[in-house]
Amino acid sequence: MSDRYQSISYHQQLWHVPANANFSAIGDDVDALYTSQSSLNALVTNWAVVENIMLAIATAPTYSDADTFTLPGNWTDYFGVNKLVVGYCGTDGVKASTVLSSSYGAGITTINLNDAVLTANLERVSVEAVRDGLWPHGTGVVNALDYKQAGYTGRETLEDAIAAIGVLNRILTVAPDPDGDWEIDDDLEFPQNVTPKILRGAVLEVADTKSLTFNAAIDAGPYHWLTLVGSATVTMENQAEAWLNWLCDGGIGTSGNPWASFDDTAGISSLLDAGVGKLRMVEGYYLVEPFSKSSVNNFCLSGAGRGR
Repeated sequence: MSDRYQSISYHQQLWHVPANANFSAIGDDVDALYTSQSSLNALVTNWAVVENIMLAIATAPTYSDADTFTLPGNWTDYFGVNKLVVGYCGTDGVKASTVLSSSYGAGITTINLNDAVLTANLERVSVEAVRDGLWPHGTGVVNALDYKQAGYTGRETLEDAIAAIGVLNRILTVAPDPDGDWEIDDDLEFPQNVTPKILRGAVLEVADTKSLTFNAAIDAGPYHWLTLVGSATVTMENQAEAWLNWLCDGGIGTSGNPWASFDDTAGISSLLDAGVGKLRMVEGYYLVEPFSKSSVNNFCLSGAGRGR
């Protein structure tokens, strides 16, 4: 086997195969894995989540037609829309497509593919693993983009990810969306068991009159990731401190043009309303017009370097 495919590993009692592997080249090795492990079915819930892996389904599939197969039991959480599926069709070779839909009924999961590639010699399947740490021995980290579907708004994607987490204590990572900002087009609430981790470059844009509520402390650095349109609001429960730069453009001015074209008044006011006890700011220029608050208690403003 070439060096490229030597990363196949046995971990947490389940074999992991990289998603970009040449499946034809490793077919014989995968055969050996299946024959050497007699009870993979009972171990499926113990697989460890790693980046870009293929999960070998131990349960034998039943061929229905060129773009459909079934599995006994409920596998709908594994076969989400657009997940990569690899079918091993004996002498007909290895076939690949993506999930069009999956449904469960009468003890059977039916998986429909986007391409008619399967043959009647279908012996087994693998599916691209969701990198979400939902299982008992997972990482505990859910990647929100794994739940994005065609036509989804940012809110719908986040709602699906939160629903998948359920009552588990998990970190929900919000990475930059290749299609643009995360559009929060209706009220959205993060429960207390879901810790949001907002990566640099991701921006949640809350539509006018809508609300965004966080019931767990947010994990994010001193960069802009939140936009409130019109009278949109944000609430940050259990947030001991926050960066002013989450919502404000301040700190980006220069001595030659210190105020640029931004006004941080609304951003500061919104963060005060959000319930944050301590606001931190990076060194830079901040434009703040006079405003008053009558319901802010035990509040601290902390600077880093010289504020202007």
